[in-house]
Amino acid sequence: MHAAMDEWFAICEAQFELRNISNETTRFYHVLSNLPPDLISNLPTTIIVSKSYTQLREAVINMHEQSKPELFNRLIGATVMSGKPSTYLQELMVTASKVGVGEELMRHKFIQTLPTEITPVIAAVKNASVYELGTLADEIVPFLRPKYVHNVTTPPPRANGNLF
Repeated sequence: MHAAMDEWFAICEAQFELRNISNETTRFYHVLSNLPPDLISNLPTTIIVSKSYTQLREAVINMHEQSKPELFNRLIGATVMSGKPSTYLQELMVTASKVGVGEELMRHKFIQTLPTEITPVIAAVKNASVYELGTLADEIVPFLRPKYVHNVTTPPPRANGNLF
């Protein structure tokens, strides 16, 4: 859920830029007016009284953020890759950065989740960055049996493209 909140706030901030909204209080009210009532009811009163966008953003994200042990367990747990390998890898790397796990461990985790047909090929590439391995896996996967071929679709556009 945390990543979704980060993304939601990134969209809000893009809307603020497009509308030249830089005032902290104005940003606060725009975000508050778009939050679900059950979430608002769980916010500390001090956040509402502060009218600070920065404090509101931090409080909302903290309400949904998993602890480092939870993130680490999710990271090292058994996972199944779906979709493009590079997209899955990006998700792994975002979580890894939150718990301080290095690229080498993520390289091994990524290779471990790939289809067995391409694992030896990707593992044999020693001098590539983990992101380059993701791109290489993207290029190989379509040549595998149909069960591994993925369809990447884009979400439908919003009706008016705005949050506010």
